[in-house]
Amino acid sequence: MSFFSELKRRNVFRVAAAYIVSSWLLIQVAETIFPLFGFGDDPARMVVIILAFGFIPALIISWAFELTPGGWQRESDVDHKGEVASDRTRRFDRIVIAVLALGIAYFAFDKFVLSGSREAMIAESARDAALAEARQIIDANPSIAVLPFVDMSPGQDQGYFVDGVSEEILNILGSLDGLNTIGRTSSFRFRNPQQDLKEIGEQLGVSYILEGTIRKYAEEVEVTARLVDAQTGLQIFPYERRDGLHDLFDIQEQIARDVAGALSIRLDIEGRGSLPGARTDNIDAYDIYLRATSRRPDARKDVTRKELLELALEIDPNYVEAMSGLGGWYGAVYSWTLPPDEAREAQEYGRSLVQQAHEIDPTYPGAVGNLARYQWARGDWIGATELWEQYSALVPANIPGRLGSANILGKVGRTRAALQIDELQRDLDPLNFFAASNRVEHYAQAGRFVEAEAELDLMVRLTSESDQAVRLRRMLIAFGRNDRQEIRDALALYAEENFTGREDNAIREVIRKFDSAAGPEFLDVLRSSSVGNPGLPGEAKLILASMAVHLGDSQLALDIFGPEVRGNKVRIGRLWYPHFSDMRRLDGFKELARDVGFVDYWRKYEWADHCRPLGDDDFECE
Repeated sequence: MSFFSELKRRNVFRVAAAYIVSSWLLIQVAETIFPLFGFGDDPARMVVIILAFGFIPALIISWAFELTPGGWQRESDVDHKGEVASDRTRRFDRIVIAVLALGIAYFAFDKFVLSGSREAMIAESARDAALAEARQIIDANPSIAVLPFVDMSPGQDQGYFVDGVSEEILNILGSLDGLNTIGRTSSFRFRNPQQDLKEIGEQLGVSYILEGTIRKYAEEVEVTARLVDAQTGLQIFPYERRDGLHDLFDIQEQIARDVAGALSIRLDIEGRGSLPGARTDNIDAYDIYLRATSRRPDARKDVTRKELLELALEIDPNYVEAMSGLGGWYGAVYSWTLPPDEAREAQEYGRSLVQQAHEIDPTYPGAVGNLARYQWARGDWIGATELWEQYSALVPANIPGRLGSANILGKVGRTRAALQIDELQRDLDPLNFFAASNRVEHYAQAGRFVEAEAELDLMVRLTSESDQAVRLRRMLIAFGRNDRQEIRDALALYAEENFTGREDNAIREVIRKFDSAAGPEFLDVLRSSSVGNPGLPGEAKLILASMAVHLGDSQLALDIFGPEVRGNKVRIGRLWYPHFSDMRRLDGFKELARDVGFVDYWRKYEWADHCRPLGDDDFECE
């Protein structure tokens, strides 16, 4: 008998096949189970090593021994003739077939049931690890707040210029590795030079504070600065410089470099990278740009932001900051006041300006951020995400980059990931109104209403202009809680304060008639007032859709709100509020998710918190 025939007779090939399939099955189970208990790759790797070392001994055993009804026996003692041998062979064949069938069944289960959730779990673990590392870095690094420098110019009329210089210093410090720089929105709230610096440091949670003064004369500029220990209030170093105004750009960059250099030495920060500089060499264009972007009400002197940006571009046609700023204005302000067709035309023009600025200077983060905003306004979530990643690579510690990333995550339904960024950012910009607004949205989406209301209270403290936004969010939280009386009260207050024009009579009347016990008649009123009504404001559609789901008609809610989010992505994140959960189970919602680009994004990155894939072509949400 040949050696090959002997291997076959002794079932060595069958054992090898069964061992390989069984090993593959054990490895797959290990890779699925171990991560659930927080293990890394080592345990699964150990399983692979043990099984690999066991392969040859298994073949040796199958050569030397044979499993019989009486147990393991030496191969030489076993009767290989007659019906008994045939029964043993068939029994072993059945074992091999059973193992193969089990392997195929697990493969199918893994492919169509476990694959999506496991990939999501792996992605979430990686994201958690990255955020935990970022948190450790933030906790370990010293932190600094740059307060707005005080205008000491003879005419006390250079506030916009002083703010611009202060912000440039802040931006350069923000580019340093190893230093946490508090965002402008938070630090520039402290304009009173008499306020206790230790109190400011406590409110902002920083180790150091940089403050100073600027005197701008006809031909010169004088800057003083001092770095202060926020814990003790003691001065660490003073700084003073006076130079000609015609050297403004060199002066401004050198001031920032000198301050950053002193901080690097004093705070033991290593590795200064390239520092940002001026993107125009025209002093008049720069002065006009600072007026256009200033948040001081007296900076523009009855001239609009748009007009000033256009004037800066007339002086310097390649001034990328002014060009990108004007393009961003068209997208963020102007286009939302126009009819849909005119708005699209305005947005296309604005986007072309931003794209031109980006082509002139691909390293300018502002143009990248504005392009990202245009992409999500179009529903291109993948393109927007890639652009925010570029933005973060240019300025890793920049607050707007984190705001943009969290905003995208919230809109596509990845609320947990958005909140991780939101909460990390809160340490670096605790008094940022827009960041607080983001957190309200995401806490509400997650059903964490107490935390959402705490952020609403912060929004109220930060600005007096947030009443409408606060009322709308309180109303949506009431719907999320499903509290009938709270819903009635919130609706009544919102209608009284917000729908005040003659054109709002219809929506006010619908809200007045709303009652949580209303039946089909009221649903008919909702349908006739909203479906197919293109002139209805987007917020009104959101409110009427919330009424519909509260009264049990999720399809009507989708009919009302679906067309709105298809055409306007500003409110698309509201689809993930808890009270819309039944609406998300509808087939029509799946169609909507495909139409607005959610599914393409989910399959490339990670699925929404409330959705999961069903094979390669389908999914479900809740």
